[in-house]
Amino acid sequence: RYFWRTHNGQEIDYVEERNGHLYAYEFTWNPKKKKKIPKSFLEQYPVAEAKIIHKHNFMEFIMPENLT
Repeated sequence: RYFWRTHNGQEIDYVEERNGHLYAYEFTWNPKKKKKIPKSFLEQYPVAEAKIIHKHNFMEFIMPENLT
């Protein structure tokens, strides 16, 4: 379990490797606040699955139906 950050301050709050796959999560409580996955992360890790987690979908994050 990691976080990711560039020298110019772009960041991913939580990065996890699970079963050979990379998952990246950015957290915000307010879904109206504009958050996005940094383009530089997606370019560096093009096969990573990235998701914004907020108060309307956090239960899906903490209690996934299909843990693989």
